[in-house]
Amino acid sequence: IPEGFAVAVSAISGRKLGITICIAVALHNIPEGITLAVATYDATHSRVKAFLAPAAAGLAEPLGAVAALFIFREQVTQQLIDDLLVAVAGVMCCIALAELIPEAVSTKRWGWASAGLLLGLLVMYVTHLVLD
Repeated sequence: IPEGFAVAVSAISGRKLGITICIAVALHNIPEGITLAVATYDATHSRVKAFLAPAAAGLAEPLGAVAALFIFREQVTQQLIDDLLVAVAGVMCCIALAELIPEAVSTKRWGWASAGLLLGLLVMYVTHLVLD
């Protein structure tokens, strides 16, 4: 839901920012969906549940976007956009620091963890260059 809020509010504020945030969230959702599907399949051994779990999780974002459009459409200010984007970024950073990085370190596969980090940074940089 927070990602949907970020996409909707940024799109309300400006087309360029909306497209940038939308691309970032879409790229983020690919490994997130794969991870959720693999974990669900491992736990249930059901292909149907492994498909439905990420699909249901993915539907939360459009719901967040619709809620943001209805709630904030008339009250959107630059300060509100900045505050919401900072809040969403904070949530994502907390998840990365509290869960993703410790998990990557626990695998003791430093090369893969470093490659994933660098690839993520490269994708963000290229996206920024393309959209500017």
